[in-house]
Amino acid sequence: MRRVARITPRRRGLCGASTLFFAIAALTTFVAGCSHGNDGRKAFLKSEVAVNKVQSFRAKIDIYGYFAVHTDAEYDCSRSVAHYIDNNPKLNRKIEYIQTPSITFSRAAGTERWNAVRQPAGLSVCERLRNGASIPHGSPRLFTGDQGRIVPPFFYYANEPTGASGATITPMGNEVVDGDYCDVWKIHDNDSAFPLHTIWIAVEDGLPRKYLEGEPDNPQGLVTYSDYNTKIPIEVPPDPFAR
Repeated sequence: MRRVARITPRRRGLCGASTLFFAIAALTTFVAGCSHGNDGRKAFLKSEVAVNKVQSFRAKIDIYGYFAVHTDAEYDCSRSVAHYIDNNPKLNRKIEYIQTPSITFSRAAGTERWNAVRQPAGLSVCERLRNGASIPHGSPRLFTGDQGRIVPPFFYYANEPTGASGATITPMGNEVVDGDYCDVWKIHDNDSAFPLHTIWIAVEDGLPRKYLEGEPDNPQGLVTYSDYNTKIPIEVPPDPFAR
């Protein structure tokens, strides 16, 4: 005769509680996995808050195609100073720049003498960190060292309407960038010039690690970020306009 184990009311209650626990855990995992796809705008708003707190960083800026330029840049926005070198391989030319809110210094890289031009418009990258970004549709978004658009316009993307008239934000999984675990987001917006972007956002601090413009296999430009909020020594030349 087979022995059949009886489930007492107490054990039946424990089994029911256990089953309910695992069901809730499974449902929570499922919902969390599904909700990631709907949290792009929320994630971008958090990144905008993180970006607003940045005081300094370094960036490698690459423009591809016929007018390819590769730029190594560093920004100390606590002092409102930028330093970057544009390398144009087609023209075999390297130009070094130092920018302040009122003056742009430039020279051929490796030479001593600086040229200077008054620039009353301010320092675009630092202004973007402090004040956010709003980019109207149809504007060119080429990545250059003197443009605040090298920092992703998180607030702008998060507040565009959904559907054909605005931005579609799609999760693309995860990737490790220079040791930082990142969420990868693809943005398709209504910009007529460059509608497609991909952003790698570090989970640890919510700051971007890469920002790609165009198709991944045919990029228009790429910005890679590092050294957030570290001390960046930039020696500013004497003001030639001072009296």
